[in-house]
Amino acid sequence: MKDNAHILAAGSSKAIIRYNDVKSHSLYSTSPFYPAGICESSDGGLLVCLVDCHYSNITTTTKGEVHHIDMKGKVIRKYTVDERDQSKMFTSPIRIVINLNSDFCVIDVLNKDLNSRVISVTGDSKLRFTYKGQQRLGLKFYICDIACDSVGRIILTEYYNHAVHVLNADGDFLQFLLAADDGLDGPLSIALSTDRLWVGCAKGVVKLYKHNFP
Repeated sequence: MKDNAHILAAGSSKAIIRYNDVKSHSLYSTSPFYPAGICESSDGGLLVCLVDCHYSNITTTTKGEVHHIDMKGKVIRKYTVDERDQSKMFTSPIRIVINLNSDFCVIDVLNKDLNSRVISVTGDSKLRFTYKGQQRLGLKFYICDIACDSVGRIILTEYYNHAVHVLNADGDFLQFLLAADDGLDGPLSIALSTDRLWVGCAKGVVKLYKHNFP
């Protein structure tokens, strides 16, 4: 960001903090929610995931939100319900990324067993798709991280099935980019460059792959 500033989600303070080499200050109070994932929005602001409890305490009444704020901490929009039927949009949103089409994609944890889904939402609060994994894998679907590539594909790390999923921008499953047979063990985080893929795994291991999507 400009002036070498960094943005972090301070859970204990229930705030979004902006800091650089000189000073830090609270950009946005998230109370009564705890901040989770954050990303830069297409207009230069921030999209912030907000949760009301730790995942171990999720119940049927748990409700999360996503707030779109500018860099002065002013709220532009709050995403709370599906505009189609006014049902709650999120249970416990933990990670967020914006795609080329300006949709934002969220990892939403559904219960204390860590079953989760990916939700893609348009800028005007319409649900584009929900992705709940590939049932043939058998184990529960727990997504830890999410990224988008230069052509709008969505890449997910799935912990228990030791897999990296690739979706198109409409949420259709394209392929498993990596799996346990590739030496993947408990993928937790992911980062992309033009032809490199970094995957942070269980036991403190970071793996670097050269990728070439079809």
